[in-house]
Amino acid sequence: LNRAWIKEGYEYIYQITEGSYVNFPYAQTPCYEEAYFQEHLPRLQCIKQKYDPDNVFHFPQSIKLP
Repeated sequence: LNRAWIKEGYEYIYQITEGSYVNFPYAQTPCYEEAYFQEHLPRLQCIKQKYDPDNVFHFPQSIKLP
């Protein structure tokens, strides 16, 4: 019941807002990298490639290696 309530609320808010908040991860955010990091994504991917080429620091919504 609670999950359905949260999902409905999220779907409503998603329709009336723009963008996303990186400190509020939501597994079903479509294209989360673009939503969270926007135009900064290519630069962040380069940094990730340089300092974490083995992807040690990863989680379901982390920056993916290019």
